[in-house]
Amino acid sequence: MILDITGAQLRAFMQVVEQGSFSAAADALNISQASVSKHVRAIERKTGVLFVRKKGSGVHLTSAGQILYERGPGLLAYLSDVTQALADAASARPRLRVGVGEYLLSALQGAVTDYLLKFPQEIVELRLVGGDEGQRLLDRGELDLVLITRAEPPPGLDARSRAAVTLRLYRASNASLSDHPLPVIMPPAGSAPERFVERVLRNIGCAWQPHSTNAPNYTVVQELCMRGVGVALLFEESTTEAVAAGRLVAVSQAVVAWRCCLTGSGALSSAAQRFSQFAIHGGVTRR
Repeated sequence: MILDITGAQLRAFMQVVEQGSFSAAADALNISQASVSKHVRAIERKTGVLFVRKKGSGVHLTSAGQILYERGPGLLAYLSDVTQALADAASARPRLRVGVGEYLLSALQGAVTDYLLKFPQEIVELRLVGGDEGQRLLDRGELDLVLITRAEPPPGLDARSRAAVTLRLYRASNASLSDHPLPVIMPPAGSAPERFVERVLRNIGCAWQPHSTNAPNYTVVQELCMRGVGVALLFEESTTEAVAAGRLVAVSQAVVAWRCCLTGSGALSSAAQRFSQFAIHGGVTRR
């Protein structure tokens, strides 16, 4: 059968024809003459057809050989395409496209690093999304997951798609700051993170005033707080080491918010399921 012919066998046949002899084909392919002869005879044995006759020091193509030679380049190209496609499929790595709200983006970088160390065969792409943009991108199939933090969970999410997270207001232990109102380091004015922080602060019920609106992300907010610039609303899980070392002190009671994973209408891949559970349940703010 012609489908049983390998690329090496077909290339050997083509070179015998083009070079005019088995020995010249062996030189062109940098293999032994015996190997060239073996490849050509293998084609003839598999197909049951004689393609080449020796004629003096050269070769003579049979009518079947002429047909194979004319179609040889196309067959070689086809075999090359199939081989490359199979190699690409074997080396393909699952690619997750994850949309992240501003208040989580910086904190999530550490979780992605931890996740990829555990699952090195996967690729995770983070994309900053704001407001309702994440849901629109999910609906259009441009994202696989969207991770957000909300003061209250969006309706319709089951327990697997959300997890409670604890936040408190913290200050640097050596900082001298007003207690009433508390100077709170805020995300940029008018941003979704600012609205989130304001809503959580209302749930806490303390008196506060914006102290800074120049903190573009969660990491900067936490760093400014550690430097004593002001009070910051921080995830409790991201402050464990600093509190244990006496660098940060909580100045409010705990308040619960929700970390959520939004998905599209289609079924999630196994990689997407793993990442969503990893990120929602404890991976997001780990250092």
